[in-house]
Order: sequence, then C-alpha cells, then structure tokens
Amino acid sequence: MLHSFVSRNNNLGGYWGIGVLYLYAQQVGELTVTLDILSGSVDPPAARLPRIYQQPHFAGLIWQYRTMLHTLLNKRDVPHAWVAEAVFRIEFESQLAEPAYPSAGENSRAFACSLSVKDDLGRLRVFRVDGWCWPHNPWRESKSAQA
Repeated sequence: MLHSFVSRNNNLGGYWGIGVLYLYAQQVGELTVTLDILSGSVDPPAARLPRIYQQPHFAGLIWQYRTMLHTLLNKRDVPHAWVAEAVFRIEFESQLAEPAYPSAGENSRAFACSLSVKDDLGRLRVFRVDGWCWPHNPWRESKSAQA
C-alpha cells in the first residue's frame, strides 16, 4: 500500500497525489500531512486553507486506500476489526529522508512517507519510503486521462 501511495499511480484529480499533497501542505503552512484512512480524517484539516485556495478532495483518495486495505485483508482472510488504525504520514522537505535514487530535478525536495498500522491489540507497525517531489503545478504537469 505504501509503495502504491507514493507512486505515480496515486492519482488525485488527474495529478500525482504526493505533489498535490505537497502543494496543500505549503498552502496550510505545514510540512507534514497525515491521512487516517479508517477515520477519513486529514491533518491539518482543509478548513485551515485560506479561501483563495481550491479545496482539495481527499475523500476519494482516502476511500481508494481504505478499499485497497480491505481488499488486502480479505485476500489473507484477516478480519477488518484486527486493524484499529492505518495512517499515512508525509513529511515534505524532510531533513531525515534518504531517497534511494537521484533527485528528480533541481526544484524537487526530499520527502519521507510512512504508513503506520496499529492492530486491535495495540501493536504498531511502521513502514517508510523516501523520495523526491515538487509541489503540484498544473502549468508544468500533464493531467492524467484516467481522472
């Protein structure tokens, strides 16, 4: 799930989800964004965006990864109740990130993305991927035909 989330297949309105989240983070003045895919919450909340910015639609993105989680659990005959929490956390402009591949361009910045999964017994498992991205810019990017 984590590798899908940071991949170019993570489509948010036809654009790369990580880039859209990076722009969102800049607009709300935070460099860390969390998405709780079970509760559907986003932190910082979109209500903190100044009115001049378009409200992002994270509900579809969250639904997509909640569905993916349920599909993976079903394939392994794991009861959904065993997963108490599943949270993506993206830290943009991360000083701790160590991407495994060269920079994606002069304007790209490192990010660290983790997926934390807590089971019903309180045990926490954390998976992390580092990479490069830049904030979403529709003038510089091509919109996916899949949107």
